[in-house]
Amino acid sequence: MTRGVREVSPASRKFNLLMALLTSERGYTKHELFTGIDGYRQLVDASGANASLEKMFERDKQELRDRGWRIETLEDPARPGDNRFLRYCIREGAQSMPHGLHFSAEECALIEAAYAALRSSDFADSAARGLAKIRATEATAALPSGDAPRLRARSAHFDRLSEAIASRREITFAYRKVDATQLEERHARPLALVAVDGVWMLIADDRDRKALRRFVVSRISGTIRLGDSYPDEYPSQREVTESTLADFSELRAEQRARILVEEGSDAEVRLARRSSSRESEHTGWSELELGYLDRWLLADELAGFGPEVIVLEPAELRADVTERLERVRALHAEVTT
Repeated sequence: MTRGVREVSPASRKFNLLMALLTSERGYTKHELFTGIDGYRQLVDASGANASLEKMFERDKQELRDRGWRIETLEDPARPGDNRFLRYCIREGAQSMPHGLHFSAEECALIEAAYAALRSSDFADSAARGLAKIRATEATAALPSGDAPRLRARSAHFDRLSEAIASRREITFAYRKVDATQLEERHARPLALVAVDGVWMLIADDRDRKALRRFVVSRISGTIRLGDSYPDEYPSQREVTESTLADFSELRAEQRARILVEEGSDAEVRLARRSSSRESEHTGWSELELGYLDRWLLADELAGFGPEVIVLEPAELRADVTERLERVRALHAEVTT
């Protein structure tokens, strides 16, 4: 990095690229992206020697595709066959996640930070339109104003796992299974990171169990140790991601929960997006049916809404949510006594 040039983290650069590609149906040329996006424009060589920047752009595009984003290339009708004028964009709905976008408060802060980075560039108008669309989508999100917050990783382990996947290296880590009291050491070959319902999951070949496993990243504890490289005999990140999302879609169809949400509540607004509504016999409450992947993760989420949610079925989920709420009440009682 040249002295005096502000360094932009790879995560921030790729997030800025994603935001730019989402904000224009017409798309942008590479030149427009390189000169307008924070993270690229600092590295542009005025002499035209941008081979390393081109490689970086190709890697960033591939990573976004591996995460499920379908990046389209649009040819300029006036210059057919001239790759210099190809335009890149992500059209509305061109994401393989089955239930649309859902943003937590922290993710909203990241979006605002990306907007702050883009609004002083050539993408200011498009960034403003994109932010307006996101605000309309996420009705309950309080997107902050003023100075942009510092960008933070989604998980303390995210970068380490991404590094292991990119370099095809085995990893060793401590993992806590649901309701387990002890950590277990796992040895795995990481293949992909998939974000589903706001939760990051690691898809990996578990070497001890000789099977493909899904690990919830938030349940990984301590330091992830990198090991030797493993053979290049596995599907690509994109193939693993697509296969995993297809499996998740089938699992959601099989695992269904019925809940009541208080009308006009935060729970109703957030959960209705990925649910189907049912006729409710309870005044002041809406009945929803939603598919889920992990009962315990759903219990954590529903318990977070407190009295705004009542679980009807399955009974196991209702018991899980009740247990979490009773635990919170007990902890509160200990503090106040």
